[in-house]
Formats: sequence, structure tokens, C-alpha cells
Amino acid sequence: MERRIDCFTSGSDPYDSDSDDDLFPDGFEKSHGCNHRSSSSRPDTVKPSVTVDGIKLRVDTVKGLRFQLERSNDNSTWEPIGEPFSGSGASVDVLLNGSDGLAFVRVKVVAE
Repeated sequence: MERRIDCFTSGSDPYDSDSDDDLFPDGFEKSHGCNHRSSSSRPDTVKPSVTVDGIKLRVDTVKGLRFQLERSNDNSTWEPIGEPFSGSGASVDVLLNGSDGLAFVRVKVVAE
């Protein structure tokens, strides 16, 4: 019963795990500081860090969703990096070495 009360007071639908239909569950969005009632508010799921081996990207995944890393030199035309991977709810670390010549990197949610 507490969960339903919390859902109603926070604006979530207790019978719909993704109130704004943006593919990210409400709880995941709330834990990442997003507005779970707005599909334009997307969680920041990538945490970059620089290592001696290159750039490490820690990607927070959502169970049941598939993710694709992409790169771009102009932030307009994007190409995939590797194959899509399935989310398990855990974080995934991806290492990009400096020879990739990356200017921009993003993670997209892709269809099954």
C-alpha cells in the first residue's frame, strides 16, 4: 500500500512502470534525477572517465532494454561502435582507446 501512495503523490501511475512511455522505468528515472512524468527528460546513463588505457564509459543499463554505443565527428552523423548490448540492470564498462579518434559518443536505446 505504501508504494501506491508514493506513486500517487509523485505523479506515477502505480499500474504503469513507465508513466511517460519513454522506455525508462519511473524508478530508474527518479534515481537518476529525471522527471519520470516527461518523456523529454532522459536519464544520464553514461559516466565517462579517463584512464591510462583510454576513455572508460560506465553505462547504467535497464533490464530488458538494448543499448547501442555510437560515435560522431560532427555531432550530426552517427555510426555504431560494436554491437548492441542487452541491459541487465547493472552497470557495464566500455573502454575506448585513443586511436578511435572520437569526438562525440552517445548511447541509444534500440529496439529488440
